[in-house]
Amino acid sequence: MMGMGMDKVYFELVINSMRTCDENNKTLPMVPNRHLAAVLAMLEKDGRDANGKKIG
Repeated sequence: MMGMGMDKVYFELVINSMRTCDENNKTLPMVPNRHLAAVLAMLEKDGRDANGKKIG
């Protein structure tokens, strides 16, 4: 249960341009590997790319 809370925190950080899931983005710190898959899934479900930007 604790992991879901941190996943949400990292999701919010990504959409607010404070973290990234894009390993090619060297300007922001990466989401930790233990949360990466869950955060990427949340971003995809919300229609966002690995940097949190809306797609389309």
